Amino acid sequence: MSKAATTRSDVARIDEMSDEMIDYSEIPPSTDEQLAAMKPLSEALPRVFAKIQATIRLDDDVVRWFRKQAGATGNADYSVLVNTALRQYIRQHS
Repeated sequence: MSKAATTRSDVARIDEMSDEMIDYSEIPPSTDEQLAAMKPLSEALPRVFAKIQATIRLDDDVVRWFRKQAGATGNADYSVLVNTALRQYIRQHS
């Protein structure tokens, strides 16, 4: 089983849990100081969330392949796979 499939399975299982089913006993409560210092995740990790919308022309067979791969993993958003492939290409050619 792929890591992505396991992650999606875990997320689905957690989503189905009610608050009563979650064991919070080992999690200490947050202090007022900690809560006051918190920032939105997009501010704490801006690079992770820095996305732009771009329009590019791709061959039909390329798009079909990525859509098929995304569907096989249970993810309807094939652009995530395209982004991952482009990142791998950048790492290999940098």
